[in-house]
Amino acid sequence: MEFVNAQFEDASLPREQFKAVFSASAFHWVDPKISWQKAADVLVPGGTLALVSYFGLEDQRSKRDQEAVFAAMRKVAPDIVANWPAYRDLDATLAGVKRRRGNVSKAWAWLGSYDIGQDYAGRLFGDVQVAVMPRLIEHTPDELDAVVGTLSFYARLSRARRHALEREYQAIYERIGRPIRASTVAALVTARRSTGGDDQR
Repeated sequence: MEFVNAQFEDASLPREQFKAVFSASAFHWVDPKISWQKAADVLVPGGTLALVSYFGLEDQRSKRDQEAVFAAMRKVAPDIVANWPAYRDLDATLAGVKRRRGNVSKAWAWLGSYDIGQDYAGRLFGDVQVAVMPRLIEHTPDELDAVVGTLSFYARLSRARRHALEREYQAIYERIGRPIRASTVAALVTARRSTGGDDQR
């Protein structure tokens, strides 16, 4: 096994050597003018591209808790909340993916609300599929802080704002008298590299 420590855009990788390319909550960070082509280049014909992402789900069981957490974030970090993705309706989200199944990049862009759809990706991959696993989860304030700490915006917060968020989570927990609920969906999108000769640059 060989590990390559490099940005995907810059990595020197062999062509048509891999049966699968997998990315979890990261593919949207790669330059979309390069990402879809490079993924196709390293896959054998018929190889699988598998992308995993998570998004917040509209759910009456967690709506009040999610609104309270969002209000806390708006109070402490309004600049972050201004670009916060909206909670999604699962049926409408899946219907949107289905309408875009002819191009994996556009299906993936729709699912994650990313601006990474590329026309050229439609000729590189086919057989786009999506599978989802909705979950209702509960967090203590410490657990919620640990989850939020994995999100990219957290690195931009000062120590003071991080501590302020921790205090807000604790206040929510004490007010509702139970763990803080959130509804999320883990989504897996797969596509197969086209086997024809039309996937060349």
